[in-house]
Order: sequence, then C-alpha cells, then structure tokens
Amino acid sequence: MASQATSSSTRLADGIAGLVAGSAGVLMGHPIDTVRVRVIVGGKSPLEAASWALRTQGLKGFYRGVIPPLVTNGIVGTTVFSALEAGKRFLRPHVEAGALDERAALAMAGAFAGAVVSLVSTPPQVLKLLCESVGRMTYYLTYETAKGALMRLRTGSEPLRARPLDPVAGVSLPERMLAGACAGCVGWTVTFPFDVARNRLVSQGDALPPRYRGVLHCLLTSVREEGPRVLFRGLGVTLLRAGPVAMTVLPTFDLVREFLAAHLEQP
Repeated sequence: MASQATSSSTRLADGIAGLVAGSAGVLMGHPIDTVRVRVIVGGKSPLEAASWALRTQGLKGFYRGVIPPLVTNGIVGTTVFSALEAGKRFLRPHVEAGALDERAALAMAGAFAGAVVSLVSTPPQVLKLLCESVGRMTYYLTYETAKGALMRLRTGSEPLRARPLDPVAGVSLPERMLAGACAGCVGWTVTFPFDVARNRLVSQGDALPPRYRGVLHCLLTSVREEGPRVLFRGLGVTLLRAGPVAMTVLPTFDLVREFLAAHLEQP
C-alpha cells in the first residue's frame, strides 16, 4: 500500500513539474518569438524589433497572446515529462539487471516521450513522430550527459545516482542551465533538416503533381537545387530561442520534481 501511494505521488510530482516547466518555457520563449515574428514581418533587425516593442507597448508587448501557448505548453509539458519518467521507470529494472545500457535506456525513454507528445499534440504524422522521437531522445540524453560531464569538471569525481536513470545528484543550478542550453541546441540541430522537409511538404499543399514525393525526395531535391546549407537555413534564429527555453524548462522540471517528490512522499 505504501509503495502504491509512493508511486502515485511520484506520478503526481512528474505531472505537476512538467506543467510548471512547460509554462516556464513559454514565459522565457514568448518574448523571443514576438521579436522573431516582427523581424520576419517587419523586416527589422532583432534589436530594432525589441526596442520598438518596448518603446511602444512596454513589457506587456512581449507577452501579448501568451495565454493560449501557456495553457497548451503546460499540458504538453505534463504529457512529455510524465511519459519520459514512466519510460525510465519501466526500463530501470532492465538497466539494474545489466541487460540494457543506461544511456540507451534514457534514449529509449526520450524517444517514447517524443512519440507520445507527437500523437497527443497533433494529428498523427509519420514525419512529425520521427522529429519528436529523435529530437526528444537527443534532448534528454544530451542534458543528462552534460550534467554529469560538468559536474566531473568541477569535482574531479564521477557523479552519483541513487539508482540507474535517476538524475545526477549534487548538480548546481548554473550547471543544470548550461546543460539545458546544450541539450536544446543539440536537439534542434539534429532534427532541423527533418523540420525543413516537414515544412516544405506541408507548404506544397494538395498541388498536383506534388513538387516533393516524400521526405527523402524533398531532402535530396532541396540539396540538389539549393545546396546543403538549405537544410540548416534559419537554424541560428531557432537556436537563439532553443537554448534559453531549454535552460529554463529542464532545470525547472528537475528542481520542482525534486521538491515535490520530497514533500509528497513524507508520511
């Protein structure tokens, strides 16, 4: 009975921490999105767009229209982090038994979380499923690996975990934030070509005959006609958002979950 209550409290902590983390990511990323849209639409530089918004509308101008994404991303955060932690709990016995490498298990849990959030947040699409699965797998694996590496640099010793797949203990907030920024940038860099292909396939609509016959044809045609750089066009702007958002979301989830787990499991 006690273990069942602990399991329920752990799942509750996962869900609440995911909700808070998803919402925190929106509060960090929305001003950047606001500036990015004004750069695209108005042809201004990022600094000019930010200065104009601040001068004409004040700080509230950066958060205009924030409520809908705040709600949806909170729900997505709950979904994806709950799925991630559920995947880790499912795979932990296999890691403890030596049947599965810990990093492979974390990658699998991340891919599972990406698949779940892809199916929940959008109509089922194979390419979207691939982007989310590969992206989340890279994202979480990079985060945990970077946290351990940064702690080793600081302490000179191997990081400690209570159990396999548990978060690294004793990581400072700056280390978590730097690891999160690395994870966001690496995750987006890995999946960006697929995102380019997805956007091009969507933008061609129902035109007959279709310009692109599928993902591979789209990628090969784009590279042949525009060069390999086309696969990463716009990546710089994307990373300017991805880094700050990930350095907010991932440490927020860690810290809120640790706090809730400690208090919810108290008798």
